[in-house]
Parts: sequence; structure tokens; C-alpha cells
Amino acid sequence: MRRVENWNLDAKRPILGSGSFGTVRLERCQQSSSRLRAVKEIKKHDQQQRVIDYSRELEAIVQFSRPQYSHCFVQSHGWFENDSSIFIAMEYHQWGDLSRHLYSPLPEDEVRQIISQVVEGIVYMHEKGFIHRDLKPSNIMVISNGPYWSVKIADFGISKQRFLQESLNTVGVGTMGYAAPEQIGLSSNDVAMNDENSKPGFPADMWSMGILSMKLFTGQVPFKDLTTLSQYLSSSQEARALKLESPLKQNGASKISQNFIFDLLQVEPEKRMGAYQASLHEWLAKIGEVSDDVLNDGSNDLSL
Repeated sequence: MRRVENWNLDAKRPILGSGSFGTVRLERCQQSSSRLRAVKEIKKHDQQQRVIDYSRELEAIVQFSRPQYSHCFVQSHGWFENDSSIFIAMEYHQWGDLSRHLYSPLPEDEVRQIISQVVEGIVYMHEKGFIHRDLKPSNIMVISNGPYWSVKIADFGISKQRFLQESLNTVGVGTMGYAAPEQIGLSSNDVAMNDENSKPGFPADMWSMGILSMKLFTGQVPFKDLTTLSQYLSSSQEARALKLESPLKQNGASKISQNFIFDLLQVEPEKRMGAYQASLHEWLAKIGEVSDDVLNDGSNDLSL
């Protein structure tokens, strides 16, 4: 006989977070009080009673909750629904999302750890034809924090599977500051895009990866509003490089890491480094190397 489990809202912290795509609650198992899960509720209809399409999230969840992807993605335990909402049960991680840990710029070794893990997950997504479209710290869950980071990609709420024979319009989807220019309808000429062939795709995730890298290195996103982004888009290649190089150098980023970011923040989507190419970049290849600072500090314990 199958055992039925009962779950209740956690008494101490019932709500983990909420946003435009849903609310996440913390639940505790009645049969085993030490067991917790996060449950994301998505309303089936918006305020105008239009049906919300959540099939995209479920597609991604099914695909990436398989055991071989468990080290890269927050795993789902399934979902259930009622007349008004769908509820997605997921593993709970007590450290929360990455945004809660970014009090100041991170050392390069730690930036590299985080980015290498996110890149690995995006390689899997793109290989399977999915685009995340909203990479940012709040969509990256922390399994263990620094100096030895372990993270997982979360929130497939706006991910979208792309088949080669289809064109995909992701304009208007994403988070300002992290969204690629083409996601908000801008081109290098600072005009709205109308060309079907210019609609955002996999390169949009790589732009967000570049912004995420900048955030980890400097504590800031380089483009906080449309004005600063438009200025970057309309600048020369040399001016763009200087715009990115200056804050990175101030925070001690190596030249090789700067090159990695430059290759991600190319204005033209087709010129951006792809996910697989990024995974092979020489900067990420240094992930196993110990910095001179660690070697010279006898107080550091290198055992995990």
C-alpha cells in the first residue's frame, strides 16, 4: 500500500518569496517534521481572467528533474492543481537564492566557481532546446556558500523550448538589468526590432551570463536602466570594452576573466560566445587551480 504524506505550511516561515510569476511557500511533512519542501503556486488566470500558460515551466521541470541533472537544477517532486492554481513541489535549500549572499564583490576564484556551474546548466538547457530567459541571482539557489560554492539553476517560469524550425519571440520577457537588448526590443541602433530573424534566442542567456559575471565581480550590474544600456549599444567597440573593463579592473578581475565577459556582452547576438564555447573557455578551465593568495595563507583549510 502506498503511504500518503501530509504537508502543512511551516509555522515559522510560511512564505519564501513571491513575484509576478507566482508565490513560493515552505511546507513541512507531518509524518517527518524534519522534511521540508518548497511549493510554488502559479495562478491559472491573471487579473483579466486570461489563461496563464504554465506548460513551458512544466516541460523544463520534467526534463531537468531527471537524476543526471540534479547537480545543476533545483529538482521537482511533482505537482498538483486545483481549479485556480497549479502547485509545483520542489526541493528546499535553506541558504536561499544567490541574491541574498551578494553583500559585496566576490573574489575571482569564487566568481569562477559560480559561473562555471551556471554555464554547465545552461549548456544542458541549450542542448535540449530550452532557453531560460531570466538568469539572475534570485533564480540561482545556493546549496553551499563561499568560499566553496555550490549552486543550482531555478525558476523555469519563463523558459521556452525552441525548435530549429520555429522562430521565437521573447521580447518583453526577462528582468531589466539582466535582460539582453533583444529581449526588450533594442538593437545596436537603439531601435525596436521587427525582423523575425532578429528575435531573441540562446544568445539572450549568454548576455545574462555576462551581466551576472559583472554583478559577482563588481557588486553592480553595468546597465541599470534603458539610458545606460542604450549608450552602450550606440558606442564604439572600444568604448564598450572600456565601459566594462574599468569596474572589473578596479575589483581585481584578471584579463582572462575580462575577455570572458567581453565575449558574452557582445551587442550583436550572433557574435556572443555560446554556452558550450563558454564551458571550454580558458578562464573556466582554471577552476581547479589554487590561487597564490590561498597558497600563501597557512590558515586556509583546503579540505572540503
